[in-house]
Amino acid sequence: MQPERQNPFTFIVRLWREKSDDESIWRGSVERVQSGERAYFQGMAKIKDAIVRMLGDSSREEDDNSET
Repeated sequence: MQPERQNPFTFIVRLWREKSDDESIWRGSVERVQSGERAYFQGMAKIKDAIVRMLGDSSREEDDNSET
């Protein structure tokens, strides 16, 4: 049995480290290629939150498109 093929989601993740006098902070952005939506985050653990939020937005878009 083959899994149902869905539209792929493509993301570009950019990471950089900002240094202050006594610490460094990881910052980044996630861009959803299909929509151009971009989210910024601070801290590596927030990458997942940004992507999950964008995937949630896409499921609402699919629901809106299915009604037409």
